[in-house]
Amino acid sequence: MGLFRLAADKVAHIFGVRVTKRLRGKLYSVLEKLDHGHHVMRIYCKNLVGRMYEKFSTFLRVEVCVNRMKDLGLNKGTENLECLRQKLVDITHRFAGFEAQSLNVHVDFPLFQKIALPIASPKTKIAGIKIHDTRMMRLMEVLRHGGTQLNGWRSDNIHQAILTSFGLSADRNTHTQLRYDVRKMKAHGPLERNGGAICTASPTKGPKLR
Repeated sequence: MGLFRLAADKVAHIFGVRVTKRLRGKLYSVLEKLDHGHHVMRIYCKNLVGRMYEKFSTFLRVEVCVNRMKDLGLNKGTENLECLRQKLVDITHRFAGFEAQSLNVHVDFPLFQKIALPIASPKTKIAGIKIHDTRMMRLMEVLRHGGTQLNGWRSDNIHQAILTSFGLSADRNTHTQLRYDVRKMKAHGPLERNGGAICTASPTKGPKLR
């Protein structure tokens, strides 16, 4: 939704420029998917480029590239370095602030914390679900797109769907790894076994709507 809201006026506000009929250069935003679960948001205004992406699965990285100093109302020269630095700081703050506003949604964080904790069964301990784990994201995406499978899935079908959907080889996402991930999801509730098939279960955790 944040990408849809990044219209021309929002991009111009982030870079601190005015949009007129005489504006030359680019003025748009794009979301690039470089790898599964790893996206880069780019915004373009005149000859300026802003990038926002995730680094080390923890940090939000914001970068601004200036290809033409006059787009910021500055001339080349070391005497303008401090003014340039301040303008870039303001741009990154507005860019990050817009993203924070777009992502300001109410999420059931206690639920995420709960499913991330391991569960002790009578014979063993089952690890928690880390929703940012790439392998788990692939599994959940395949199950979400296959929601019309009323009779459930076989593990072989799920494994083949993951390999086909993401262009993986069998050694990149093995059947043993899939069984391990499915076992975690069954223990925490999202999945259940119905005979020989794996089905999505009715939610038993999280807030109840009345």
